[in-house]
Amino acid sequence: MPFSRFLNVLRVLFLGVCIVAVGARVAWTYHPEKVDELDQWIIKKSQQAVRSQLELAKESLAAGDTDAATAHLEKVAEGTADTKRGDRLEEVRTDALTALRDVSYREGNVEEALEWANQLHMLDERILPNELARAKLFGALGMLEESKSVFELLDDVTQGNGVYQLAYFDQLIQASQGKEALELLFRMSSGNGLARPLSDWKMLYRSANAPWSKAKFFDLAGDVSVSGAIELDAPVDSLLGVRLDPPANTTFVVEDPKLVFLLEDGTDFTLELSDVGRARHMEKMPTGWRGTAKAAPNYVINKPQVPGESQIVGIRFAAEVQPALSEAVKEFLESDLGARAMEEMAADHQAGGGTDQTRAQLLALREVLRG
Repeated sequence: MPFSRFLNVLRVLFLGVCIVAVGARVAWTYHPEKVDELDQWIIKKSQQAVRSQLELAKESLAAGDTDAATAHLEKVAEGTADTKRGDRLEEVRTDALTALRDVSYREGNVEEALEWANQLHMLDERILPNELARAKLFGALGMLEESKSVFELLDDVTQGNGVYQLAYFDQLIQASQGKEALELLFRMSSGNGLARPLSDWKMLYRSANAPWSKAKFFDLAGDVSVSGAIELDAPVDSLLGVRLDPPANTTFVVEDPKLVFLLEDGTDFTLELSDVGRARHMEKMPTGWRGTAKAAPNYVINKPQVPGESQIVGIRFAAEVQPALSEAVKEFLESDLGARAMEEMAADHQAGGGTDQTRAQLLALREVLRG
């Protein structure tokens, strides 16, 4: 090619680049919404394949076709292998790896489940439910040191969240580490993680044309069967909702909960909380609700119906409140392993009168946990 023709080609290319640059500048300046639409269209097209596979996987799981779901999920995992934290496909990869982990575990493929959990860990080690799953999977495979290491990290990161601590306790029992298990229970008791939350309950209510009332505090009176009440600011004939906020930072079970509405004529009526409208950080159980530590649990009852013509003047809450303990905790306290652990822990506190004091604290803890 003659040199002059080569220069002409360069001029044409340069002119084309300039035209494209000017056009892009004009588009960004005068039609930014069109640029955004084009950007979103390009992104959607580039991600369509893996997103479609994820939707197909969800449909297959809903239909009970595990094999088809796994095939779709593996294609998503392969197609998003280069995804990093903060990328547009991070959520897609997270959903796929989580599903693959859970499906593998349900199918009995524990090692495969751990591999998917580890891949999710490499994507984002801050996903605490996945870290909990990794700890349990390590334990199921007999990798107790690895399991313990993850649990210790979770205990530190969550600052004593009862959900993670009780899972850690189960792992320590499997490893026959009775003294460590008892020390964990002792620490949970000191941090209120094993207590019945009997104080600082809150109740809010909402009537027609009025926002939620300022939270009114009440303490539950009683031992196991408990109740507490508030008075309304003014009598009302209808409520749009009632919200109950149990204390945060405790892991507990509320059994057979009821709301009793006190009426102006001296009568009352009871609403079962099976009619609850929505719950936050509360897990539905056959006989009640389980609250989660280190969260702000609450549940809302929508539009309770008042019988007759009377007005509501107060609300009383009644329930049985228990620490959310697993059967493993209770069995441990009655076992030889638990008895030896109590002796060892008491022996570690021999300075001064520490032994007797610690032994008394341990015995008191055992009685509390036995319920």
